[in-house]
Amino acid sequence: MFKKIFLFFVLTICVTFVTEAEIHRFKPSTGTQTYAVREPVLRVKPGDIIETNTMFSNYFTEADGAWPRLENDEYIMAAGSVRPLMDAFRIAHVEIVKWLESDYGFDRWEALQVFSQVGSARVANVVDPNYTVVAKFPKKYLPK
Repeated sequence: MFKKIFLFFVLTICVTFVTEAEIHRFKPSTGTQTYAVREPVLRVKPGDIIETNTMFSNYFTEADGAWPRLENDEYIMAAGSVRPLMDAFRIAHVEIVKWLESDYGFDRWEALQVFSQVGSARVANVVDPNYTVVAKFPKKYLPK
């Protein structure tokens, strides 16, 4: 009996949150390759749902890297989102190495060496059809 009451309570709360959620369909009108600090293009509340095609749109060109590049105060980051997980991991790391070569003047072997020692990776998603891995390189090791 307690399990049924508890389940009913949990379902009631979930349905309440879902019905209050707002669905945002976001299609950007302009794009930039590297995500830098700027004003948000969309504001959402906790529980809101965002539908977008940003990650696989034509904003990410082969010349600048086929995968999203992100940046904050501490790291440059690249995301790979495919199946299997090993490919997502590989893509994210290859994109960081390419970025270190193209924008920061590293030789390929230097980039691989430094990244293997100071870089990190985070598995960001394993629930959707694609897995997502974000590779991170600390900015404090970038040439000035």
